[in-house]
This record gives sequence, structure tokens and C-alpha cells, in this order.
Amino acid sequence: NLRNGDASTKPTSSPERVGRDSITSWVDVGEDGTKSIFYPSNTTVYPSSQNDAAPHAPLVLRDSQPYVDFLFVNRRGAVETCSGLMFENMNINVSSQQYSRVERPKFIPGRSLMSIRQGGPRRDWAMSSGFVDREWAEWWAMEFLQARQWWMRYPVGDAMGTYVPVVINPAKNSISIYDRSKQQMPHVDFTVALGLEG
Repeated sequence: NLRNGDASTKPTSSPERVGRDSITSWVDVGEDGTKSIFYPSNTTVYPSSQNDAAPHAPLVLRDSQPYVDFLFVNRRGAVETCSGLMFENMNINVSSQQYSRVERPKFIPGRSLMSIRQGGPRRDWAMSSGFVDREWAEWWAMEFLQARQWWMRYPVGDAMGTYVPVVINPAKNSISIYDRSKQQMPHVDFTVALGLEG
């Protein structure tokens, strides 16, 4: 698979949609292990494949709207890239546990509840694959959402950002890949929670 590498399960029937500044990858399994090659957005010349037959490079469609870049470990054990669209929202999750406070009886009223914060505040975002064809919708649901490790380029929207660990969950338990009663392209929505506190 000269397009994405043998360690990738990305569809080859249509281009992968990425952002203008997104990093793309080519991943392969060789005799000496899994190899991941990452290409910055300004790459125009790609190295040749191991057998020097033809250059290998992901076929991508660069979009003018901003995308969020991810790294993830796919089911074949390779670190691969993909890019998603962010909805216009960010949340900060703060959780705490309340406990009843027992005091000695007295005539002056005192506080009967106390609250203890559970871990630090965490940022999370709602994101999407964007409108994609059926094959890409299946890939997002079966490959990206099923991964066990993810990293996101952060700060979001910063082309010079650093990849930080994140946790990704589907927006709904059931993901609709296609519905012939509706004339629209599918999209896979998910939430991204920053793996770092603060």
C-alpha cells in the first residue's frame, strides 16, 4: 500500500481530509519492526519506498478550515495521524464529592456539609470527523475510536503546538454509519478530554 503503508487501515478509495497545516503519516511493517514517517504540511518531495519502485505518500485533501491533529496507536501497533474538526465549544470538568460533617451539638449553627475536589479540572472539546463517505465513517468508528492511546496537538489551532495525551470517547454509544432514509453524508462525533490536569 504505497499510499498509507501496510500498517495502516485507512481507506484508499478517496482522499483523507486534513487541515491546511496538518501533519500526515505513512506507516509500514518491515522486517525490523513498524516504521512511521511523518510529513509536515509543506512537504512536496517524498522519499522512495524500500524497493525504490515509487514514492510513498498519503493522498490527502487539504481543507482551508482549521482541523485538529491527532496521533494514535492503530490496531496494527503503528503510530498514525488523523485530523478532525472541532465544534465551537470547550468545557472544563470539575468534580467534587460532598460529605456530611458531624459536629458536637451547639447553639450556634455550623456548616453541615463539606466538599472535596476529585482530581484537577480538565478541559474537553466536542469534535467530529466532518462529513465523510461510508468507508471513512467506518474507519473513524472502527479504528480511531477503538484505539487505546491518543495524543492531540495542543494548544488547539496552534501549528507549532505540542502533542499531549488525551482520552477520546464517542459522543453517542451508537454511531450511525449510513441511513438510506436520510440523504446526507455520515459523520462521526466524539469528545476529547485532555489527559493533563489544569
